[in-house]
Amino acid sequence: MEIDRYRVWKVCFMRFLMFFLPFAAVGVISIFYTWNRFYTINNLNVLSWVVGVVFLFSISEKRETLLKALLAGAVLSVFCMIAQTYLLFPNLFKSSLTGSDAIALSERVVPFSSFINESPLGGFFVTLLPIALYFALLKKNILSVMASLLIFFGLLFSMSRIAIIISFIYFVVLAFLIAKKKLNLSIKSVKSTGKNKRKILTLFFIAISTYVLLILPLYGAWGEGKQNKSLQRIHERMMHRIKNFPEHLSTLDGRMSLWGAGIDAFSLKPLVGYGPGAYDNAYRKFYSGGLYSQHAHSSILKIIVETGVIGLLSFLFYLYGVTLGLRKLLVNNGIYTFFAISFVSSFIFSILNISFEVPSYLIIFFIFTSVFITDVEKEKLKSANKPVSYIVFCFIIALLASSFFFTSRAGLADKSIQNGMIAEENNFLFEAYNSYHDAIHTMPIRNDSYIRAAAILIKLRSIETDNDKKTKLENHLNIYVNALENIKDKDSELMFATGIIYSVLGNTDKAGRYLEMARSYYPASAYYAFETSKFYFNCAQIQQAEKTIRSIDVYMPQYLKNGYVMHGLYIHKIRDLESLIEYSKGNYANALKIAMSNLKDAENDKFNIAHSRAREHVTKEQLVFYLKNRVYYFENLLKQKNSK
Repeated sequence: MEIDRYRVWKVCFMRFLMFFLPFAAVGVISIFYTWNRFYTINNLNVLSWVVGVVFLFSISEKRETLLKALLAGAVLSVFCMIAQTYLLFPNLFKSSLTGSDAIALSERVVPFSSFINESPLGGFFVTLLPIALYFALLKKNILSVMASLLIFFGLLFSMSRIAIIISFIYFVVLAFLIAKKKLNLSIKSVKSTGKNKRKILTLFFIAISTYVLLILPLYGAWGEGKQNKSLQRIHERMMHRIKNFPEHLSTLDGRMSLWGAGIDAFSLKPLVGYGPGAYDNAYRKFYSGGLYSQHAHSSILKIIVETGVIGLLSFLFYLYGVTLGLRKLLVNNGIYTFFAISFVSSFIFSILNISFEVPSYLIIFFIFTSVFITDVEKEKLKSANKPVSYIVFCFIIALLASSFFFTSRAGLADKSIQNGMIAEENNFLFEAYNSYHDAIHTMPIRNDSYIRAAAILIKLRSIETDNDKKTKLENHLNIYVNALENIKDKDSELMFATGIIYSVLGNTDKAGRYLEMARSYYPASAYYAFETSKFYFNCAQIQQAEKTIRSIDVYMPQYLKNGYVMHGLYIHKIRDLESLIEYSKGNYANALKIAMSNLKDAENDKFNIAHSRAREHVTKEQLVFYLKNRVYYFENLLKQKNSK
C-alpha cells in the first residue's frame, strides 16, 4: 500500500515541533519580561530559522548534497583561517586599521575565520568532522579524504582544547566500532584487496604532505628571517598550551569564575530567567572584576540563566525526543552513527564553551539532532509521489521570509552603527550621528543606537559656541532621554546613558538616580564608578564622590589578577580624580602621593591601559605624559606651600 508523501512529511515534522515548540514557547513568553528586548527577539529569530531549515532538511530527498554543502563551508572556513594568517594578521589590517580595531587585531593570536573567535570555530569543526569522516570512509575519494583532513587540521589550528579532546575520543570510538565490525559502512572493499588499501594510504599521504608543505613556510622552516610573526605567536601559544595542559585542564581556563557569576545570576531569577540573549545583562550584575565574558561558555548555563528552570526542562524534553529516536535508529548504523557522534560531540562542546551564542552552530545542532526525531517516523512510512501540503509549505516560507526581513534589518542597523563608530573615531561627528540615527529608524528596538546617538549630541553640545544651536541640541537630548526612559529593559548601559544625559541637562536629581541605578546593575564597572564619582565631585558632593571611589576597592584584586581587563584606563582616571579630591581638601601631600603611585603603575602598565574592550583608547605614552604633568603640578603646589 502506497502512503501519501505529505503524510510522511507532516508526521515527521509535527513530531519535531512537538519536542521543539515548548523550548521556543518559553522564549516567546519571555518577550514580556526580558531584560533586553532586542537580543531576545534576535534569539527567537534564530529559532525561526531553525524551524524552517529543519523542515527543509527533513523533506529533502538529497540530504547528502546538503551535508556536502555544509562540509564545503567548513573547508572554506579552513582556507579563511589560512588567509587570515598569511594576509590579514601580519600585513593588511595592521596597515589600514586604527584605534580599537587595530588594538583588537593585535590581541588576536589564533585565526577565527568568520566566527566571533577561535573557540566556537573549533566547535563547528568538531561537529562537522564526523560527517566528513562518513563520506571519507564511504566514498573513498580524494575530495572526501582531503575535506576530512582539512577540517581536522582546522580543528587543531583553532587550538580549542575541548574540541581536540572530543575529536580524539570519537576517533577512538570509530576505530573500536570498525574493528568490532559494528559499523556498517560498506568498507569491506578496503580490506579485500591490497590495491584499495594502497589507494587510501596514498590519499592520506598526499593530503598530509600538502598540509605540511603549506604550513612549514609559515614557521620559517625554509630560511631565517622569513617567519610569519603571527604564526610564530600561534606556535608559541600552542607550545604553551601543550606544556601547561594539566593546569589548563584543571582550571578550565578561568571558566569557573565565569560560571560562578552566571550561577549567581540564575539564583536571582531561577524560574523564568532574564530572557533569551540577555545573559550579558544578567552577568554584569554579578561580575566580580576578573575575567569578563559576554557569553556563558556553556549552553546549559546560558539556558538556565536566560530561561530559568522552565527553559531547561523544555530543552531536556527536546533532548529526550532525540534520545528516543537515537536508540531506534542506531541499529541501522550507517550515517546515523556519525550523526550520533556529531550530536554527542557538539553537545559536550556546548556545555563547556561558546556555542549556542553562534547562530550557525545552533542551527547545525538542531539540524543534526532533528534527524533522530523525524527519521523515526520515516522508518515506519513509505514515500509516495504526492506533493507536500501548500499550507505547510507556505507557512514555512512565510516564517523564513519574516526571519530574513528581521535579519536584514538588524544587519543594516549593525552596518549603520559600524559606520557611525568609524566616523566617530575619525572625529566626523555629524556623519556619526546620522549613521546612528539611521540605525534607530532601521531597528527601533535596539538600545545602543539611541545611546550612541545621544553621546554624539553631548559631544556636539560641548564644542558648540552658538547658544541657539546649543539649545537645539539640548532639545534633541530631551527627546532622546524621554525615549530612553520609555525603554523598560534592565540594561545598565541604558540607565547609565540616561543618567549622563540628565547630568548634561542639569537635572542632578535624576542624573544621580539613574547613575546609581546603572551601578547597581553593573557594580564592578570602573568606568561607571569614575563617571559617577566625577559627577558627584562636580556637584560638590565630595563625600559621595569618595564613597563611590571606595566602592571599587573590593574589585581591585581581581582587576590585578586578570591579565586583560578593560578597566585599566579608568582605574587610573579614578585615582587621578582621587588626587584632585585630596587637592580640593587642601591635602597636597596626599594628592602628590596618589599621583606618583598612579604614574608608577601607568609606566609599568599594571592595569593594561590600551585594551580593545576599553571605551576610550589612549596609548600608554599619552597617559604617562598626562600623569607626569599632574605630578609636576602637585609638586609645584607643595613647594609653594612649604616655601610660605
